[in-house]
Amino acid sequence: MDQTARMLDDEHLLGTALMPDPLPAARAVREAVGPLGLDDEARRVLLVAAVAVVDRTDVLLAASGTDIDTLMAGPAGRHLHLVGGRFRFHHPRIRSVVHEDADLATRTAAHVALADVHRKADEPLVAMWHTALSTLAGDPLLADGLVELAEQHLARGDVHRAHEVAREAASHGTGRVRARAFAVAGRAALWAGHVHDAVAHLRRATHPSDPMSDSETGGAGAPDAARPLGIALALLEGRPDAVLPDDASGPDRAAITAARRTIRLLDGAPADAAALLSEVAELAPARPAGRWFDGPDEAMTPLAEAHLRVAQSYLALRLGDITGAASVLDDAVERLPVALAFGGSASRWPAAWTWCGTGT
Repeated sequence: MDQTARMLDDEHLLGTALMPDPLPAARAVREAVGPLGLDDEARRVLLVAAVAVVDRTDVLLAASGTDIDTLMAGPAGRHLHLVGGRFRFHHPRIRSVVHEDADLATRTAAHVALADVHRKADEPLVAMWHTALSTLAGDPLLADGLVELAEQHLARGDVHRAHEVAREAASHGTGRVRARAFAVAGRAALWAGHVHDAVAHLRRATHPSDPMSDSETGGAGAPDAARPLGIALALLEGRPDAVLPDDASGPDRAAITAARRTIRLLDGAPADAAALLSEVAELAPARPAGRWFDGPDEAMTPLAEAHLRVAQSYLALRLGDITGAASVLDDAVERLPVALAFGGSASRWPAAWTWCGTGT
């Protein structure tokens, strides 16, 4: 086991807990990156890039106080890919090292600068996020807005951002707002497939331990947390009926409905199952952990898409398309919590594919 693995919990390695962002800069990471050769200005630019949640180059330049010519000519430019007015790190390991090497004061300054840029650009939601990250002590005045922001991310299928923002809201909030923040964080973790995180957050939402929560809510907690908590616990138990269409809305409901009906139709009416899946083919796939509010207004969450892809793989297998079944599931395994769909049935398929001669 390498050093990075030892820095992570078993739940992180299993995929049932959200990975730290950025990942720890373990020794092996630093050896792979090598000396970055940065001066103070380059470190400032790269740190701003590391904590930004909007990947526009104009935001990076304004928040770091530089211009494009200076950036490209300096050492920071060697570590960033800039195209079409957007930036990204050449490799996430560089981001990890830059972020970990910065002290708290320097990170705080980067968030302050980004909050100012977004405020001036009339982007109050992003500005609020960076303001929250630059606040060393919790600010209850920020908590309500952060919960609303997390809800917006969750409604768009961006479960990773929803989880992150809701956890930040919980660290600022008290009473009903804090319980609500944990409920949103738990729902986001659930639909991301991070079921251990979901259980932890939703238990705090249903049974607040904060004295302020008890006094302000009567100890009742968030009313919408009990059902998601039951789903998360059922997923941990490997129940195939843990997630039902009524538990979801929008693209998720359509995906889960199609997936469950496909499984029922496989033996008797595979052609009907294929027609059913074609009706949901245009649903936007689960949103990657990307930039805020980019992409479609609605997208499947990873847990819903995992059910759909497993059903598609089963159908392909039923129709004799072994290669197609393996291809769908191989892609899904890279992105989605397929081990949670239908009681983890997909995790038992590789042996069957090998027996069929696919070699996977």
